[in-house]
Amino acid sequence: MRALDPDRLLLGARFYSVTMPEPYLRACSAFGVVSFDCYQRVPPAGAVARLAALTGRPALIGEFHFGVCGRGMSGALITVPDDAARGEAYAAFIRAAVADPGLVGAHWFQWVDEPVTGRDDGEDYNIGLVDVTDVPYVGLLAGAERVHRELYRVRFGA
Repeated sequence: MRALDPDRLLLGARFYSVTMPEPYLRACSAFGVVSFDCYQRVPPAGAVARLAALTGRPALIGEFHFGVCGRGMSGALITVPDDAARGEAYAAFIRAAVADPGLVGAHWFQWVDEPVTGRDDGEDYNIGLVDVTDVPYVGLLAGAERVHRELYRVRFGA
C-alpha cells in the first residue's frame, strides 16, 4: 500500500485489547495509527506507552462506553449507577485520554442504545448518547460538554 500511495494515513490493526503480545504490536509499525478498544475506567497509560515504544506510532481508542442498568437493558461492559455518573465517567476518561501524549483520539461506542430485545449476539446495552427514541441522556451529555470545553487546556498542560 505504501508503494501505491505513500502519503495515505493508514488506520490499522484495530485490537480488542492493547495488551497483545509484542510481535503483533511491532508489526503495527507499518500503520500510521494503531487503534484498540478500551473498556476500562481510564485509558491504560502504561499500555499506551508500551504500544508507542514498540511501534513508534500513536494510538486511537476505537471504542469505549459506560452504561447504566435500566429500562430493561443491561448496563454494559463498564457499568455506572446512573446517567449523571455516566457523564462524570465520560469526562474522567476523556481527560485522561487527552492528557496522554500517545493517544490521538477516543471514540464513544455508540450513538444510540442497543435494542431492548438485544442484538444478534444478545447484547442489550444502555450505552447510547441517546435512547432508541432519540431522547438524549442529559447527564452524559452534560459531562461531555464540560470536558470538551477544557480539552485544549488539558492537552497542553494548563
